[in-house]
Amino acid sequence: MKWFLLSVSILFFSCKQSKNISKSSDWELLFNEQNLSNWEIRNGTAEFTIVEKELIGTAKLNTPNTFLCPKKKYADFILELELKVDRPLNSGIQIRSNSIPTYHNGAVHGYQVEVDPSIRAFSGGIYDESRRGWIYPLCENSEGKKGFKNDMWNKYRIEAIGSSIRVWVNGIQTANLQDDLTAKGFIGLQVHSIGKDSSMIGKTVRWKNIKITTNNLEKLKTPDNGITAEINLIPNQLSDREKQNNYILYLNENKKIQLEEGESIGFKNFENFDLKFEFNLSKNSAGGLEYFSNEKNEKFTFQIIDNDSLSKEEQGGSQSLASLKGIIPSQNLCVPGRHRDFRGLGNWNTGRIIVNNGKIEHWMNGYKMVEQEISELNLNWKKGNHQISIQNHTGKVDFRSIRMKKL
Repeated sequence: MKWFLLSVSILFFSCKQSKNISKSSDWELLFNEQNLSNWEIRNGTAEFTIVEKELIGTAKLNTPNTFLCPKKKYADFILELELKVDRPLNSGIQIRSNSIPTYHNGAVHGYQVEVDPSIRAFSGGIYDESRRGWIYPLCENSEGKKGFKNDMWNKYRIEAIGSSIRVWVNGIQTANLQDDLTAKGFIGLQVHSIGKDSSMIGKTVRWKNIKITTNNLEKLKTPDNGITAEINLIPNQLSDREKQNNYILYLNENKKIQLEEGESIGFKNFENFDLKFEFNLSKNSAGGLEYFSNEKNEKFTFQIIDNDSLSKEEQGGSQSLASLKGIIPSQNLCVPGRHRDFRGLGNWNTGRIIVNNGKIEHWMNGYKMVEQEISELNLNWKKGNHQISIQNHTGKVDFRSIRMKKL
C-alpha cells in the first residue's frame, strides 16, 4: 500500500512537473523534423529534404537564391539553430524579410545573417538582401570572425528586439546593429545561387534544432557587453551605447543638412575625436568634410564625390570617394581587393573619421578605407581644437546623423 501511494505520488509529481515545464517553456520548434507543411519556398528552385531530423538544402544550377521560409511572420524574437555548410557554398538566415510584387518583382529582401565559409570570415555579420548590401561587416569586430568553424556544426543565436539586432555564433558575438528599416517579416533559410558553376552541384547547407521564442524577451536577452562594436543606422538618433560613451548629436531627429552648391557649415571639433555621419550623393556631385589644417591652411578632407564623374585613373587615386583628398587614396583595407561597397547615388551611406594620437582613419559603410600616421605626411598640421566644415562643392550632397565624441 505504501509502495502504491509512493508510486501515485511520484506519478502525480512527474505529471505536474511536466505540465509546468510545458507551460513555462518559452521556446517553440520552428522545424518539426518531420515535414515542411508550415514552410514555403521563395524565389529559387533549390531542393530541400529532411534526412534523420536534419533539414538539407541542395544547390542547383541556373536558379536565383532560394529561401525556405516559415509562413508566419515575426517582429521581436530570439532564434536559435545549428547549421553546417559545404565549402565554398555561401548561405544565410533571413529575418524580418519580405517579398512583395511591387519590389523587384517579388525578390526576397531584408536582413540576412551571413553564413560565410570563405577566408573573409563574415559569418554572423548582417547583409541587407536586395537592398543596402552589407550593413554590419565584421571589419570592426575581429573577435567575431573567430566564431564560425568550417566543416563543423555551428550554433547561431539571433536576438531581434526592437531596433536592436544582435548575433552570436558558437557563443561569440558577431553583430551588434541598431536599425529600424523593417520591424516585421518572415524568416528564411538560404541556399545561395551557384549560377552555371557545375562544380557546386550537390553542395548542401544543413540545419537542425531550429527553435524560436517571442516570450519574455527582456528576461532572455543577453546583456550588452559594452565591447562588441555597434553600428547605429537609425537616422539622427543616439543609441543607448552612444549616450553612455558621450557622443554628441548635431542634428535634431528626422532632419538633414541640405547645402546649396558651394555652401558649407562648420562646427568645433577636438584634437582627438570620433565623428560619424551619413551622406547622400546625387549624380556629378562633390563635397566633403574638412578637418584640421597646416600652417598654409591646407585642409585634411574626407572626400565625398560621385566616382563616376572622375576619370578611370582618378577613381583609384586620392581624389576618389572616402580618400584623404589629394593625399591618400581610399581602398578597402578590411577585405583587400574588394571594391569600396558604396551603396549608390541617391542612397544613404555611412562615413566615419577617427583622429586619435596622431593617426587618421576613414571608414565608409563599415569598411576601413584610410589609415595614416599624420607625422609621416610632413604637413606641419596644427595641434589643438579645429573647425570641421561640411562642404557641398558641386551638385547636391545631403548629410544627416552627425555624431561626435572626444577621444
